[in-house]
Amino acid sequence: LYAILWFFGLHAGQIIIFPVLMPLLMPASLENLAAYQAGTALPNILTYETIYIGQALGGVGNTIGLCICMLLFAKSKRYKTLSKMSIAPSLFCINEPVVFGTPIVMNPVLLAPFIVAPIVTGVITYLCMSIGLVPFASGVQLPWSTPIFLYGFLECGIAGAILQIVLVAISVGIYYPFFK
Repeated sequence: LYAILWFFGLHAGQIIIFPVLMPLLMPASLENLAAYQAGTALPNILTYETIYIGQALGGVGNTIGLCICMLLFAKSKRYKTLSKMSIAPSLFCINEPVVFGTPIVMNPVLLAPFIVAPIVTGVITYLCMSIGLVPFASGVQLPWSTPIFLYGFLECGIAGAILQIVLVAISVGIYYPFFK
């Protein structure tokens, strides 16, 4: 839903989706935080923090994958320049430069990876947490703009940071055929 709203140029996050999503995810985050503070097992996989670990890498649509594709594979000077300008903000989950600069808004070619990348990485995150490869998110409320890799590390330890590295690589792979 995030990606579809963004496709039409609507800033879906804080204004449209979060008022619905937060009451559903915040109790799970608070339960995890209480368990974390008590030193007991964390009860919930799906929390507010899980979104930023696995589904918002570089912002909505995991656009850091597109930024890396542009940086590595673009032949056009425009895309090379855009990638250089967009990569640093993407590390802090700020993806407006790439969303509007590429553009992804109203671009049916990039809509598919914009929707698919967060779904795939979200499922992988869930599976990794459910089988115990990555610990559940602690519930500590980090700012949404905490850089990726650091966010994963602070929430889930080194396994969370490694997971995010793998997920970014998967996002690059998802975006590559559509970018080319």
